[in-house]
Amino acid sequence: MSEKTAYSPAREYPLLPTKKIEKLVSEYSNGLCLDAGCGKGVYFDSFKGEVIGLDVTLSFLKEITAKDKNYLILGDIRFLPFRDRIFDFILCSQVIEHLQEHEARKAIRELERVARGRVQVDMPNQGFLPKFLRLLIFREPRKRPLPTDLYPLLHHSSWTKKKLELLGFDVRGCLGWVTRNRIKIQFLCDLYDSLVWWIPWMAGTIIGIKFLSPNKEDYSVR
Repeated sequence: MSEKTAYSPAREYPLLPTKKIEKLVSEYSNGLCLDAGCGKGVYFDSFKGEVIGLDVTLSFLKEITAKDKNYLILGDIRFLPFRDRIFDFILCSQVIEHLQEHEARKAIRELERVARGRVQVDMPNQGFLPKFLRLLIFREPRKRPLPTDLYPLLHHSSWTKKKLELLGFDVRGCLGWVTRNRIKIQFLCDLYDSLVWWIPWMAGTIIGIKFLSPNKEDYSVR
């Protein structure tokens, strides 16, 4: 396999929806919603409310067949073009890890600025156990040369349960779509999903949930 093939965007894109994330979106996405870093819009069908999709990659947005309730914006999540406290639900799925950590923290502050409800971010868990299992099960090389033309699609920061908690998020866990796609034994995946929701340091994907609302007691993390 050539370096170019190994790092083709098709290796990670097009994305498939992660089952647990899809379920959470369908349950909590009332009102005005933002899909920050929406990519090709894989979660659009799960939103209940009106959704705005924002992404920095024009080619991804061009592949979206937008429904009447969907609006697409070419933009950067570090500099959101919205006024404060406008969105009832914000999803930022598999985006933060593509930024350097200081830029990722800046993006999270922007998400919090425009939120008046639930902010939900998810990314690969880079804790010791998930990293070890990926190496053991998927047998992926630890290091490869990084071609500069695919720089925006690569991971530039590592996130763990502790890091998200230090930013004020409640943290849960699930299996990502890549693991489900490779294992293909759905009942085992569902069982593991149920377990790591409560033990997120064991999860392949960590989910950070925060409520930006004067009435936090009205919400529960589920």
